[in-house]
Amino acid sequence: ESGQARSADPAPTGVPWGALARSRNQWVFAANQVFTNLGWVFLITLLARYLKDRFRVPVEERALMATLPLFAGAVAMLAGGWLTDRLTRRMGTRYGRAVPLGLLKAPCVVGYCVIPFLGGPWEVVAALMVVAAFTDAGVPAVWAFAQDTGGKQAATVLGWANMWGNLGAGLGAKLIGVASAAYGWDAALYACSGAFALAGLTGLLANAARPLFPPPGSERPPGERPV
Repeated sequence: ESGQARSADPAPTGVPWGALARSRNQWVFAANQVFTNLGWVFLITLLARYLKDRFRVPVEERALMATLPLFAGAVAMLAGGWLTDRLTRRMGTRYGRAVPLGLLKAPCVVGYCVIPFLGGPWEVVAALMVVAAFTDAGVPAVWAFAQDTGGKQAATVLGWANMWGNLGAGLGAKLIGVASAAYGWDAALYACSGAFALAGLTGLLANAARPLFPPPGSERPPGERPV
């Protein structure tokens, strides 16, 4: 397909919990947010502690180092909006959203895997700037996916995914902290890498060309489950 796949919205006015819960596509979208936040949350919860434990970085310098990946992510988010729009014009809605949601996670996987082998704190920060930049470059595709599939219920679809993503962030902060205490920092970093690998897979499976509420004339046969 090409162009925006938006429903003409025979959508309910309330929160469509049933439609969301029955939609495999929306569960895939939610899983993408869970795994993305599982990998990303290290940057805002444990990075400063990691720099202190491994490199004994002074607190003032740690503060600057912990800020730089977030700054890189903010800049990359602007580029991500341009990227998903350009891909959508060239490849259609399906892949114009799936490529940023999925393939942009690959550098994040690699970034976390190489950190245990880096010899200095600034090298680690540089690797995490790459992780943050590619993570946030995919954020505009998240917003666009909610618009493409949700139509007039775009805010609800985004809220659905954001709810699960926040759950992933909350669990991730705890689980990664436990992993680092029990098995060392390298295990925690590899866990983040694995989370991004799963985020990449679910991102590629998410289909923005499938609206939650099909437009009139394309209704599913009775009894067919939403996609």
